[in-house]
Amino acid sequence: MRPAVPVVSNTCLDPKFRQFTPIFRQGAAARCVASCEGANRPQQVLAGGEDCSLALLNYETGHVMRRWVRAHEKTINSITRPLASGMFATGGRDNMAKVWQLTQDDPVAELGGHTMNVSSVDLHPTDPLLVSGSKDNTVRLWDLQQQEELYCGDIKMNVVHFVKFVPTVGCVAQGGEDLTLRLWDVRKGPGGFDLSLSCTLEGLDYFPTCCEIIGSRPHTILTGHSGVNGCGSYIGEWDLRMQKCLRLYTGHKQTVSSLRLATPSVYGEDKFFSASKDGVVGMWSIATDPEVDEVAFTEQFPVPEGPITSAECMDNGDFITAHENGCMTVFKSAEKGGPPCKRYRYVGIMTSVR
Repeated sequence: MRPAVPVVSNTCLDPKFRQFTPIFRQGAAARCVASCEGANRPQQVLAGGEDCSLALLNYETGHVMRRWVRAHEKTINSITRPLASGMFATGGRDNMAKVWQLTQDDPVAELGGHTMNVSSVDLHPTDPLLVSGSKDNTVRLWDLQQQEELYCGDIKMNVVHFVKFVPTVGCVAQGGEDLTLRLWDVRKGPGGFDLSLSCTLEGLDYFPTCCEIIGSRPHTILTGHSGVNGCGSYIGEWDLRMQKCLRLYTGHKQTVSSLRLATPSVYGEDKFFSASKDGVVGMWSIATDPEVDEVAFTEQFPVPEGPITSAECMDNGDFITAHENGCMTVFKSAEKGGPPCKRYRYVGIMTSVR
């Protein structure tokens, strides 16, 4: 990809800043981004677009390592981080969940059954399982070896926004528009794997949209929530063993679209990032005092590219945002422990940054 001429204040740039041409069709949003470091591919990410394409990008060089031009028939909503084997999964608005290999052009598996937009997919880290959630109100478990559906949980008004395996608790966490967080037990019996609804956590004012597991407390998850004009837009911290919300993290003005743990060696222990449709990246310290029930930003910085659709934090601390305008930005921290607010790489057409 050829470098382009940036239009940006030098105070916003890392000394090694480079800009590259877009990887998605003009006018198409960058919908999701995922690190490939688990497959031993440092500084490489997968990105899915509104133009139905997938790209494997080396953001250090700007080189597109592989491109899947028509990965789905409609917008790609969700990408998983590849496993060590190179396997990853996608979900799209064509009602399909698909499984891929980083080194192959064609999908390894195409899983049809949903009747509406597949909003989220996740791969089990050790077992050959995929879980998918859809706007058709269902959560489905799939056997990847047989390429068949093992379970379909259909709950009225459960418009699913995320599904995520939580292996340490043996469950799938799932959030939907009926203002609930559900936990589905992953069970293995004589007939194989199955899901069973174990808990429905209610009482939310705004529906959960995204999820992250707290690595230092593997029984604890974070959920981002919908919101508008400063109402809602919070992050919940949940203890899955106690089945309760411990506290809220507040400060965003619009829906929280992505949550990622921060790299401890760069940002310190027990930190995480949030990205929002308000175009703000937040950095937070995970509270340890059980008496604290609300936490404000540790640091925040606006991203003038506008609404953020997805975000990723790399092992070296690089923080990547994907945007509705189709661009992707890679940020570095200006100082150890500080927020990643210096632009290091920019993929797309930059207009201006103040």
